[in-house]
Amino acid sequence: MKKSLFPILFSAMAIAATAESSTPAFSIVFEQLPYAEGTLYVSVSDADEAILLDAVEVQSDSVAIPICLCNYFGKQLSVQAFQDLNDNSQLDFDNYGRPTEPCLQTTIPPSPDVNVYPLNLVEY
Repeated sequence: MKKSLFPILFSAMAIAATAESSTPAFSIVFEQLPYAEGTLYVSVSDADEAILLDAVEVQSDSVAIPICLCNYFGKQLSVQAFQDLNDNSQLDFDNYGRPTEPCLQTTIPPSPDVNVYPLNLVEY
């Protein structure tokens, strides 16, 4: 009985490995962060559909966030992010309405040919 299960188990593992390797891995990389501290809050959405909502502790000058974009090729996705430096979980503004923490609001067009989407936060 063990002999007959081995080929079935091996086939199932091979199919799973093939399916896993054919799924492209994508990531959004925030490069040259102005501070190696705080928390990076990231939101990626397609119109009203949230694709990614994440909070990542910043420990270096870059942060890579894995994301599946397979269902969004040919669309324009909205990316919003900010680096919370004072641990209040919100983007702070000065008296003139300018952000006082590094932030970003942009769009990206997912493509099967691009696996890494580099982004930079802006300081005002």
